[in-house]
Amino acid sequence: MLLLLLPPFYVIPIYSPLFNSHSVARYVLIYLFIALYLSLWRSRQRINIDNKLAFLVIFYFFTHSLSILGAMNLGAFMLLYKHVLFSIMLFIVSVLVVRNQKDVKKIINLIVFSIILTTLFQVVIYFQLVPESLLQLLIYDKEWDVIYVNLIRGRYFITIYSSALVPILIYYSASATKIFYKIIGLFLLLSVLVFSILSNFRTHLVLALLGLFTASAIYIRKKTVVLIPLGFILLLYLSFQLNAFLTTSSITRIVDPDTKDITSITTRWQWWQQATEMGLSSPIYGVGLRNYFDNSSNIHISGLNNKFQLITLAHPHNIFFGTFAETGFGGLLALFSLLFYLFVSDVRLFKDTDRLQQALILSFWILFLFSTMNPPDTLPYLSLFWLLRALIYRS
Repeated sequence: MLLLLLPPFYVIPIYSPLFNSHSVARYVLIYLFIALYLSLWRSRQRINIDNKLAFLVIFYFFTHSLSILGAMNLGAFMLLYKHVLFSIMLFIVSVLVVRNQKDVKKIINLIVFSIILTTLFQVVIYFQLVPESLLQLLIYDKEWDVIYVNLIRGRYFITIYSSALVPILIYYSASATKIFYKIIGLFLLLSVLVFSILSNFRTHLVLALLGLFTASAIYIRKKTVVLIPLGFILLLYLSFQLNAFLTTSSITRIVDPDTKDITSITTRWQWWQQATEMGLSSPIYGVGLRNYFDNSSNIHISGLNNKFQLITLAHPHNIFFGTFAETGFGGLLALFSLLFYLFVSDVRLFKDTDRLQQALILSFWILFLFSTMNPPDTLPYLSLFWLLRALIYRS
């Protein structure tokens, strides 16, 4: 579970996809899934899960599977399909293994540990503490391509989603009984906020601030009214200070965007329009998972082999438009139905004032917001998405 939440790296010095950390995690997941299924089969038990939720998850998976009929690039299809498959397997295994709130808190500790590891990773990358040649040997090559392309652009940590987990960190610190763990939680919270600024990704900063303010509303209540304007004043102050020693940051890209920053937003409208046209061209099952690029008109632009273009144009940067393009009306209906059910369920749960549930719900929907402006097609993203759902269900 921990390995699925981290960027992939080589477990042993054999540079094959079979031996990266995500592959190892998949092997373990397959073993657990089969072992748990056999245990249920022998005892003649069923998976204890709400029938409506089970149907919606199956419907979602079915429509994504059906999109293979429209795929012209089967290799690209399988790359994303296995992410979808194993993330749903993680959901099922988590629902079976996690039985009560005590188990949920153990997984929370695991998530916090993953944030510690990703924070260390961010320190290494941002401050260049390890030679680039050594990083290439340690990090899975396709993940390194994404990292390197973004480093050239001055962007960091795109496949790390700690900014969405701010509510969980606030809960972890607030609920800790020992001062040591409170300090760890607060230090990680500060680190996430700092790196969301340094990342040069506006989305990370927006998610971190949204998590900070919404979670503060739970734990500080009325005082939040004072904290929110103070927080914005502090951010404005930091933006001017950052300009003194940073070329750019997430804050400066928001308060003082240049032409490229504006273009990166306007081009999304073009991608979304193109995705709509793709979905309408194959309305039943779409053009196939991760086949957006192969059906894109941008495939005719010069410099096709440029890794930046291959990575950036792989998805229209919006989960709804991407789903419609790649899985058609069926996939879009499945996604909307699932999200509507989850939203209604979460609203009901949120009113129960259980702070652990509230923190998990806030983190889940903040993570989902990431997918409205960025590609939600990495294994860490999908794993975290479905893991949070399992924890909410069992908390």
